[in-house]
Amino acid sequence: MAFLETACALGTVVGLIGQFASSRKESTSTQSVSEGEEFLVWLHEHDHAEVTTLIKENQKVLDTVEEMLKQPHELIEAQLERLESMFTLMLSADPHTRSLSQNLGLPTLSAQARSILRQFVQSGASQFMLENIKRNPELSLMGSSTSTKIIEYEEHRFLSNDLDALAVAGLLKESRTPSDCRLFTITRAAIAFCEADIT
Repeated sequence: MAFLETACALGTVVGLIGQFASSRKESTSTQSVSEGEEFLVWLHEHDHAEVTTLIKENQKVLDTVEEMLKQPHELIEAQLERLESMFTLMLSADPHTRSLSQNLGLPTLSAQARSILRQFVQSGASQFMLENIKRNPELSLMGSSTSTKIIEYEEHRFLSNDLDALAVAGLLKESRTPSDCRLFTITRAAIAFCEADIT
């Protein structure tokens, strides 16, 4: 439950940063206060007392908000869009929020994507590689602490989409091998997601 509470808190802060950034772009205000202080004033004026308290109690959060708001508006929007995408995909961990996300038309992780991630985490491996073995894509585990050497999946035509979704959600870190194969590395977020995924 703590994972989902944290995710919801993050989603709220991200959404409010977006609203504030948009309102600031349209404003002609020339206040001589920092971006973080200006954001806190805006939160207070719009009756977001809980979020104001949350940020004030954690200097690192305030510092991060200030760094984000110092950037050009277009870059802020791009970062927030990516965070919002990650947030909605992370909601796939819970069947109730997954159903809500689907009904709202938000992106969610497929059952196959969640299965791939779960097998990866349970294997104890730190990486897996997408290899084409006789034109048949295979997810080869690297450094597995179990006898399992590959990750099983059924829907071949959606494999690339599912791996992309896991990477976009920040659950896997993608890179390339010297032979130009896709290489995926475990993240702490992946482990937290699987701990929260009760389906």
